Amino acid sequence: MTVKDAMTQPVQCCSPDTNLAAAVALMWSNDCGALPVVEAGRLAGIITDRDICIALGTRGLPAQELAVRDVETTPVQTCSTQDSLHHALQLMRQAQVRRLPVVDPAGRLSGIITLSDIAIRDEKTTRGEVVSTIQALRHHNGAAA
Repeated sequence: MTVKDAMTQPVQCCSPDTNLAAAVALMWSNDCGALPVVEAGRLAGIITDRDICIALGTRGLPAQELAVRDVETTPVQTCSTQDSLHHALQLMRQAQVRRLPVVDPAGRLSGIITLSDIAIRDEKTTRGEVVSTIQALRHHNGAAA
């Protein structure tokens, strides 16, 4: 199974100029925890609900006064539609992320694949691969393994 078979599309995204209040509203209305950041038609970064919470808790400014560009993660680890789900899991472990934007060869956003997408949709992925990816994420976030 390939990334194309399991990825979510279309993907809600935002621009670097989107303010954090608007980004939160997009996440809420689309039931997602991350937004790819697109500029001039290409993937420029990604922002997560965690990024927003930390920025709001540490910068002392209202969400309307902070732009996504001030908080987004760049560069972004990505994968392609033709990658195997095993490869996507490997990339997630290496980058210690739960989500990978899926881009075409020109860097345009095609979709997004999450750890949950893989766990739910791919019956051939071993539980060990999914568990080792989750463990890598827990280690990265400072939780006890």
